[in-house]
Amino acid sequence: MFLRAMTPADHAAVARVWHEGWHDAHTGRVPDEMTAKMQPDAFLRRLHTLPPHLMVGGIGKIGGDIGGFIHWKDDLIHYLFLSRTARGTGLAARLMTEAEAAMAKAGVERAELDYVKGNERAARFYARQGYSVTREETDSVPEYQGSWFSVICHKQLGTGPTPKHTF
Repeated sequence: MFLRAMTPADHAAVARVWHEGWHDAHTGRVPDEMTAKMQPDAFLRRLHTLPPHLMVGGIGKIGGDIGGFIHWKDDLIHYLFLSRTARGTGLAARLMTEAEAAMAKAGVERAELDYVKGNERAARFYARQGYSVTREETDSVPEYQGSWFSVICHKQLGTGPTPKHTF
């Protein structure tokens, strides 16, 4: 298993993982129009706009296929997605542990993340990682009709001050 910072050479592979993972997690839980527009090129374009703190990992040796990635900023874990073949290998837990350690080192006291309500695989994983559900929120994107519920979770990481996440 390997973990490392994402490089521009990883963009296509990360976009493929993100597309597959996003559809597995969101299809049937968010508006159909949104699901239809979330094609591989949309994820590839988004990668170019993300701030730092994006780590990739795989279940083989360094230089092998990327099986997942995690992205965070300040106290917020924005994305954690794995390919179907990497699920159940321990890669998600390793990515989460490394991201949380980096966040704690930066002074983050409490990490936050969310997932789409109904994604029971994510709910079980985050609970195993020590995250507690703190609330549910209704989410929507103006260009798509409809809304969905997001489950907001927190985990205590350290004792220092927590920066407020910004977008």
